[in-house]
Parts: sequence; C-alpha cells; structure tokens
Amino acid sequence: EEDQTIIFDITGGSYVNSQAGLGIAQTTYTIVDDDPVPNIGFSDPTTSATEADGSITLGLTVSTESEKTITLTAADLGTGSATTTTDYTTTAGAITILPGVTTSNFVVNFVDDTEDEALETINFGLSGGTNVNITGNTTHRVDLTDSDPVPTLQFNTAAVTQDETFGTHTIQV
Repeated sequence: EEDQTIIFDITGGSYVNSQAGLGIAQTTYTIVDDDPVPNIGFSDPTTSATEADGSITLGLTVSTESEKTITLTAADLGTGSATTTTDYTTTAGAITILPGVTTSNFVVNFVDDTEDEALETINFGLSGGTNVNITGNTTHRVDLTDSDPVPTLQFNTAAVTQDETFGTHTIQV
C-alpha cells in the first residue's frame, strides 16, 4: 500500500485559543508503508499439451494482495525446440496486475500442422517486476506433443521375382 498521511488541525474550542501563537496549530502524521512487496511466479513450472488442444492458458500467481499496480514482462526465452509462428504464437508480453488482484495469465496458441514431429518445448520467463518480487516458479516449460499420426511405410508390391543374372533391381516403397 502507499504511505498514508493524516493532517491534524487545532481549530479552537472551549478554553483554548488556537490562534494566540501558543504553538503549532497543525501537524502532519505519516503512516509509512512497511508491508513486504508481494511475490509472483508461474502457477506451475510445466504444462503438457498437444497441437490439437489449440491453446493453453499459463497462469501467474501473486502471493498476497497489493494496493499498488504490479507490472512485469512474460517472454518466450527462445531456448525451446518449438519455433514461434511455425509451431505456436503467444500473447506473452507486458503484464499489468491491478491493485487487489492476485492472478493473471496469458495464452499460448498452437499451430496444428500435418507434419509428424518429436516432442517440442517452449520456455517462458518473467522479468522486470515493479511493485513485486519475481520468485518461485520464475520460468515455465510447455511440453508440446505432436497430434499427427506416425507415417506408415510399405512396399508397392507384395512380391517380386527376378532372375539372378538381371543384376540390380529397385524395389519401390
């Protein structure tokens, strides 16, 4: 919360003359904010999803309510094996959390292609916190599983007979 100020005035009353120069007629009293700054981190350190899921929402959790606006940045760290725009897009970026709010989130949208792929990862991180400490789960890994069928391989013909003097023969698959 912000520092709070109270101003006291002596304005007169029975048996008191506040204007007679007998001392200070006004004083300011300040209550200094000594509350600890809240902490923020990802709600979970990892998430698993498939391309066919379409999207996921990654959550952020603030440890306690604040009377101050919290700002920070959530960004793709670029250290995962998935490729932005080819495999996913995201709404990560500048995040503003209003006073009294203890959660926030952003969305990761998946590109459901037709290419058979191995497990891919996307890594996000938090930085640049104002009015908040970035602690706990400061990074988040998304494990993205492919939803496409494994390709099949087969011969074009079930049997081939060839004379041994023919030489080399190519069998198509």
